[in-house]
Amino acid sequence: MRVDTIVLTNTANQDYYDMTSRCIKSLQESEDTVEFRPIVVESGGNLWSYPGVTLQVPPPFNYNKSLNAGLNACTSDFVIVSNNDVMYSAKWFSEILNGMEKYKLNTASPRCTLFRLHAGYDDTTVLIGWQVSSVFTGFCLVLDKLAQASLYPLDLNLHFAYQDNDMANILSSKGLRHGLIGSAKIQHLCAQSHKLVDAQHLNRISQIYYEEKYK
Repeated sequence: MRVDTIVLTNTANQDYYDMTSRCIKSLQESEDTVEFRPIVVESGGNLWSYPGVTLQVPPPFNYNKSLNAGLNACTSDFVIVSNNDVMYSAKWFSEILNGMEKYKLNTASPRCTLFRLHAGYDDTTVLIGWQVSSVFTGFCLVLDKLAQASLYPLDLNLHFAYQDNDMANILSSKGLRHGLIGSAKIQHLCAQSHKLVDAQHLNRISQIYYEEKYK
């Protein structure tokens, strides 16, 4: 089974390159019977060499523009959307697939063992719904074919913040189902790549647009 995996990165220096490389390595070592094909979408000025496919999206930074480039390159039935600071535990994807089949989900999130909003969750936790951050986590998402088609192309007016909220709104409005699977475990390191862009400005203009869009 091959699974395309979109990894969004801004490789500003060797430290960020090493972090993205560790993310990809942990993903590829997490399963014995799954071929994870990295599709690394680089929003920085330099094109670094990563396993799989590397795409470069020219500045200015726009999260959804990068994600659209990644989705356009995907061909697998299931697609993973991942931050570049996520570390993957063994068999996490097998647990996600089992949960998606059992609960008839179109999208799914793993449990982050470092995330304060997941602190009360354990391996038995299964939450169905679209609550952003606590259930629907943008730092790692698994999408089936219907979810991919429903999202693409994403709204380029959302540069950074509120992108997760918009995705959840789009998917839920189409009657799709999302769940968090507690037995699928990852570690989101929160390495703060947002420091490489003017996050405060991007968040503000995204907030204004999002509130107008859904008022």
